[in-house]
Amino acid sequence: MDKNKIMWWLNVIAIIAWVFATVITCAGVWNYCPEAFVKVVAVALFLGNGYAIYCMARELKKNE
Repeated sequence: MDKNKIMWWLNVIAIIAWVFATVITCAGVWNYCPEAFVKVVAVALFLGNGYAIYCMARELKKNE
């Protein structure tokens, strides 16, 4: 396996870990935090991370 393919797979694994961390964090906040402001901030975090993950995945696909 060449170095570029290994780096590509490491980037894919990092993106997947980021997705899991985002979903787990936001789900925990939405289910257990009664304060509305914290939930709104969690939604903003979820949307921001979703867009960043989408852009990174699109760039990764372009460089495949």
